[in-house]
Amino acid sequence: MAIQSVNALFVALLAVALSATTGRALFAILIAGGFHALLVYADRVKSSVLHAHVIYADSHIVPMLLLDPSLVFGFIVKSPWHAVIGLTVTVATLVFAWKGHKLRAPAVARLLVTVGSLAIFATFLFSARGIAPTDPQWNVFQQTDETPLYGVMANIVYGMRASAPVAPPGDPNSQQRLISSLPIRNAEAKLTRANTITPDIVIVQSESLFDPSTLCGTHDDSQLPAITSGRHGDLMVPVFGGRTLQTEFETLTGLPVAMFPNANFSYLDLIPGSLNALPRELSRLGYRTIAIHPNDRNFWRRSYAFPAMGFDSFIDIRSFSGVDVGAGGHVTDKALMTAALSEIDADKGPSFIFVITMENHGPWGGHGTSELDDYTGRAQEADAAWRNLTEQLAKRGRPAIAVLYGDHLPGLPETYSSRCFKDGQPPERHMPPVAVWSNIPGDDRPPPTASFLIPGWILDTAHLPRSQLFAINGAIGLIAEQDGMAAVDRLKTDYAASAWNWLRNSDPVLHSRAPLKPNAIAKMLTHSLVKGHRGSWTPQDLLIDATPTPDAAVVLQLDGKTRSITFRPYPGSSSCDETDPIEVRVDGRVVGRIRGAPGANLATINTTDASKLSLMSTPESGVAKCQSTVIRVVQVDR
Repeated sequence: MAIQSVNALFVALLAVALSATTGRALFAILIAGGFHALLVYADRVKSSVLHAHVIYADSHIVPMLLLDPSLVFGFIVKSPWHAVIGLTVTVATLVFAWKGHKLRAPAVARLLVTVGSLAIFATFLFSARGIAPTDPQWNVFQQTDETPLYGVMANIVYGMRASAPVAPPGDPNSQQRLISSLPIRNAEAKLTRANTITPDIVIVQSESLFDPSTLCGTHDDSQLPAITSGRHGDLMVPVFGGRTLQTEFETLTGLPVAMFPNANFSYLDLIPGSLNALPRELSRLGYRTIAIHPNDRNFWRRSYAFPAMGFDSFIDIRSFSGVDVGAGGHVTDKALMTAALSEIDADKGPSFIFVITMENHGPWGGHGTSELDDYTGRAQEADAAWRNLTEQLAKRGRPAIAVLYGDHLPGLPETYSSRCFKDGQPPERHMPPVAVWSNIPGDDRPPPTASFLIPGWILDTAHLPRSQLFAINGAIGLIAEQDGMAAVDRLKTDYAASAWNWLRNSDPVLHSRAPLKPNAIAKMLTHSLVKGHRGSWTPQDLLIDATPTPDAAVVLQLDGKTRSITFRPYPGSSSCDETDPIEVRVDGRVVGRIRGAPGANLATINTTDASKLSLMSTPESGVAKCQSTVIRVVQVDR
């Protein structure tokens, strides 16, 4: 009971402070009570979708959610009319309360009450002991599950008091103890040694992926036939229903985030500077490292995190257009796979492409479609895109490795409340699938078993040299494969401490290439046939006529400092399936021809030391396939 008083104390203190400040008691009570009610409602929604409760760390991501409210709004309000009605009633009530009775207390007395209330309020929130009762049973590692026992506000207050800069677990001897342990030494001895193969590497993080056939009342045949027909399994990930960045961070760094209880949003909490992550490891081996994600580049702080981990290019939502968007309102997985393959084709050297999909992002259902039917349809699109990716990689004949995994299970509250899982386990006990493909001779290893073990698995399968961090990561992955995750758990504390130290370095954080701003593109153009912005075109789009004449060329004047430019060609009309080739000249020399199609074909042109680049349509016959081609300037590497 004493613990529950924290929730009432919060509302009372806030109401007193607001009442003294405004002189309107009813208004203050409504604001304080309404704020607490909003927290309770947010906690209920989060619990139903993510199977976790609201915690203090959630306050850090509110600004990011405002970048794309659609990612969460559909889970909160099923109909826009509900939001309109609720907002109208709330505003009307607050206006009525504001115009009501006003306290007649002297201004000095109200000021003293306000200052006193705020002082008590600050002590209540920020003091380690504070005036609120404490409970030694409250556990920072389990704070997402503590709300039913303590209440929403009490759980948030305790989380605030427990928040501190992330420190590595373990002790000074962790590293030596880990390296000299018998299981690690035995596993390292079994791993393959490096050779001269440098395969292309594609990792696909598939949004909210799971197989609906695992649910009761569904056919036993997999709804993901391409994924389950090859090497596949279940992947242990740190989250359920959301917080993609946690799984993503583990995959790219090899660090298990569960060992850091205050790192609920790893890109905010665990990237103090440059990291020796997988992209940087591959970059040092001569790889081009490219991240592709069709969302705002600032969401989850990826605009900082990706360069810090060693990506030299980040292709975001601005590189795509309306023709790439599927029925769910997001860029399709098919378009992303096309973009990944285009980036591989753009260079003769090895590439590492990390794809983060969005097509299967919730909410699901509506418009006469059930939640599960909508989800299943989009999951099948992800499966088809994976089949296309692996088939195209096989046709190229170059050594390649591809890994696909689900970042977490989807938040399907209606489905989970009406259907069980066939194995009888609750939803949060299930893990998303992982599938692997490669054409490396002799590669027959099963997929990795946990997201933080993917880096070592990749480097070992590719037979690439690896730093101590990823050598140990690979050894732990082999232990998990042979002896199960229970054997890994005995090493986890020492591994997390060691990995945290190995990850950090003092290299400067380089900023990934970003789409050039429209005004900068305009300065590069000396002649353009841009005829307005129709449909989804932007000022980054150049319109090229089909007529092959010098006047129809688009010319970009360069300053000799531009290393490469990435273009995205696509038909200027929805009636065209494919465009005529676009001839690309650098300083008058033909360097290639690119062709536009509805998919996200990308073409990266080397412009090192160049002063001029021109683009011109070159029909292969007397009749043009399209009257125009739109070419989007995706990125400029300087």
